[in-house]
Amino acid sequence: MTRLTRREFLRRSGQAALGLGIASQLAWPIGCSDGSSFGPSEAAWRDLAASLQGMLLRPGDPGYALTGLPTNLAFVGIRPQGIVLSAGPADVKTSVGFAREHGLPAVARSGGHSYAGYSTTPGLLVDLSLMDTIKIDPSEGIADIGAGALLDAVDNVVAPFDITVPAARCATVGIAGLLLGGGFGFSARKFGLTSDNLVRTQIVTADGELRNCNERENPDLYWACRGGGGGNFGINVAFQVSTHPVSTVSVYRLKWGVKDDLAAAWSAMQDVAFTAPDDFSLRLGITINEEGPLPGASNELMTALGQFFGPAVELRDLLAPVFDAAPPKRSTIEELSFADATIFLELQDTPDAFLTKSAYMSGPLPDQGIATVLDFIRRFPPDSRDGNFHIFTWGGEINRVPPDATAFVHRSAAFLVESDSSWHTDDPQSVVDASKDWIEEFFDSMQPFFTGSAYQNFMDPTLVEWQSAYYGANFPRLVDVKRTYDPDNFFNLAQSIPTQI
Repeated sequence: MTRLTRREFLRRSGQAALGLGIASQLAWPIGCSDGSSFGPSEAAWRDLAASLQGMLLRPGDPGYALTGLPTNLAFVGIRPQGIVLSAGPADVKTSVGFAREHGLPAVARSGGHSYAGYSTTPGLLVDLSLMDTIKIDPSEGIADIGAGALLDAVDNVVAPFDITVPAARCATVGIAGLLLGGGFGFSARKFGLTSDNLVRTQIVTADGELRNCNERENPDLYWACRGGGGGNFGINVAFQVSTHPVSTVSVYRLKWGVKDDLAAAWSAMQDVAFTAPDDFSLRLGITINEEGPLPGASNELMTALGQFFGPAVELRDLLAPVFDAAPPKRSTIEELSFADATIFLELQDTPDAFLTKSAYMSGPLPDQGIATVLDFIRRFPPDSRDGNFHIFTWGGEINRVPPDATAFVHRSAAFLVESDSSWHTDDPQSVVDASKDWIEEFFDSMQPFFTGSAYQNFMDPTLVEWQSAYYGANFPRLVDVKRTYDPDNFFNLAQSIPTQI
């Protein structure tokens, strides 16, 4: 394999102006967040760099700041001592061995979207972004995807084959983190979670071994990789995932403003989704930003967005009760190719500082729950960036998988809830505290309407009983798998699977 040159790295990384602007404005400390330093000698770092097919980035190197930038800027102060840009599994094995030898924590990074900042570390960051090869085997219906691939790249590669890999809507999310924690999107009710479609995976475990995992080889580790969360059992380097044929679908986007009957619109929309066929999906959300509700009916607060595997005329019939109950201010319903529908539904996010909380519901929100949502949205702290409350349709093919068949246990819900508050990185602590207090109080008030579970891909660092919330009855088995493949608890995060209960 040809060694990656610095020029090639800089070309491939792109170094977008926005990213560089953010990086240059932040005075990132090096080493631990408390200002202390530790780690290998400079000679040891040079030896590591010489042993890689990829590249080692140290503080001050071109590309270091941008490569380590997390999506959640609340954790931007955690800076690695070194970043290995892995060119392949051999570099990952070398990185794990180096970190163990020198007593460094090691964390893998694919898309960097860990909501709780678990894809960064004061130790060694194993960056997989160069391991982004995607190969399609049309005869077998399998996509072979490198762990560094982002979802927009996956979508672009599979589109010419008129197939899809069930995944999420955010273009910059990495396939690895998404799949290992479950992975849902607008096709999940029809085709299942991303993790449900995993056929095989390759993972470097804590002992430095590259293991193939499927139903026959290391089946317990294969089970754990299907929803047991990223960063728990090793560093996955590749995935083989089932694909599904697709053609034309229908999409919709409905919007309501501040003068509309938001309670009636919410109630009607979720009722339609609750009884809709598996071909239908929904993301229903209400948002308020730092500017607050603007005067006039043009200010839109609530959006329903989704996809339907069927013609637009049938989709209009499905949505007719919503139009009768609370006509949207703006509406789009149209038929598109699946590739164009993916673009229509796609989310292009930008880094900010935020706290996200999640929950599941067994049915639609009652009137009291809807009223609570609207009340808290209107009471969002005026100086913070924005506040959101969203629900996503669950069920369908997701819920046909037994809860113990894979590590992903959430198989009986009707809706997934995601809510977040965000703030600017230069806001005073009073604004940050107000944003966090708002969402904590909000979620406390909503508990009577939730099941007590939470989605492990929307990790919440404030969640106390995360073991049961994320993994439920599957947690003890996950601990057994952890003890088998990582008995020393080398891969250790604040909410990682432990070796003992």
